[in-house]
Amino acid sequence: MKITAREKRYIGMGAVVVVAVVVIYGLTLLLANRDSLSETVKFKMEMLQKQRDALRQEAFYKAKLDLYRKQFQNDMNRLLPNDNPNVAGAELQKILKDFADGSGVEITQKNMLAEKKIEDKLICVRVQIQTNCVLDQLVQFLTAIENYDKFITLDEFLISNSYRDPRALPGSTQRKNSSSLTISGYLNAPPKQGT
Repeated sequence: MKITAREKRYIGMGAVVVVAVVVIYGLTLLLANRDSLSETVKFKMEMLQKQRDALRQEAFYKAKLDLYRKQFQNDMNRLLPNDNPNVAGAELQKILKDFADGSGVEITQKNMLAEKKIEDKLICVRVQIQTNCVLDQLVQFLTAIENYDKFITLDEFLISNSYRDPRALPGSTQRKNSSSLTISGYLNAPPKQGT
């Protein structure tokens, strides 16, 4: 089978069209890559400049890190000293008893509540107490809790009723109050096994 001159022209024109399409397609890919490449270079130059700025401020960031580490250590020192929630709860009850004795508050009932884990870092132990006292004594008791060097919080506070103390001197107008308080202390959670 022989190819005629006319068929040769059609094949040649087809080849020219294919080559032209390939060249145009290749040029458009190169131009698109060039724009993308220039954007990537610009982005990386900006990132490099930010990193250089950060390196220039290295001393500043080290000082900030040391400050945060000291603050963290101070905060950790304010936790209850034991890592066993039962022992820490007993310690919290003893602390509250000492505060009550120092301020004249009578604790009539105390209950340990279930502990709560806070974000795998802390355990919250809670004690609920019932008290009888005059308002001045209650204020002294709450002030002792607030000023304590360990981190303990008053979560719930309810004054249920007021009554005249039968043991008070005749003519005394001081009235005793029954109150319910839920107080929390925090301790460091023990590390998980296998970590």
